[in-house]
Amino acid sequence: MPQYTTEAESERLVRRIRYMEEVHRLHSPAPLLAHQHRQSDATSDSCIPMDLPYWQWNGLGNKWHPESIMYETIEDVLEIFEKQQVNATSLNLDTNRQRLMPLNMKNRYQRSWFNTTLKGRNLSWEEIKTI
Repeated sequence: MPQYTTEAESERLVRRIRYMEEVHRLHSPAPLLAHQHRQSDATSDSCIPMDLPYWQWNGLGNKWHPESIMYETIEDVLEIFEKQQVNATSLNLDTNRQRLMPLNMKNRYQRSWFNTTLKGRNLSWEEIKTI
């Protein structure tokens, strides 16, 4: 049985807890805030799901939001984003991505990429995943 230091064991437990929280979040419907409405309501375009993923992955280099998960690839970020939107809130990604994607882009490079690559373009979600 391997020997763990208290600090190493704490770090391992924190990583496992964060992983389990992410799994739970993906398999649970996203809660709506009091001022938000379900998709069937006329104001579904004002719904902002809680806990949108931060746009950070290993190839990016920096962890912009230290308390959030660092994904392996951008494809993982897109998959989590899609599952939260489509499966949890039933929002249409083709119509809601313009306002939801930049919310957790926390640095000017990410926002600049979004503004020059996606903003204002009439792309489907499937087209965005190939960029």
